Amino acid sequence: MKRLLVPADMVITPTFVGKTVQVYNGLRMFSFAVQKNMLGHKFGEYIRTKRCGYAIHYSGRKKKGGAKSGRRK
Repeated sequence: MKRLLVPADMVITPTFVGKTVQVYNGLRMFSFAVQKNMLGHKFGEYIRTKRCGYAIHYSGRKKKGGAKSGRRK
């Protein structure tokens, strides 16, 4: 099956229904099948561009402060 490479800001038209497309989100390629209820929307609405959950909050940064880091007794 041939996959089409499309930009994220392109509007989904009836010619794409039933086809598998690939969209680049800035980090990797996502592929999905276009359905009839997606018509009129943009391809970028169906891919994630940001990390969520644990990866956002603990992405390699160190905690500030030491023993006196604002804790109350």
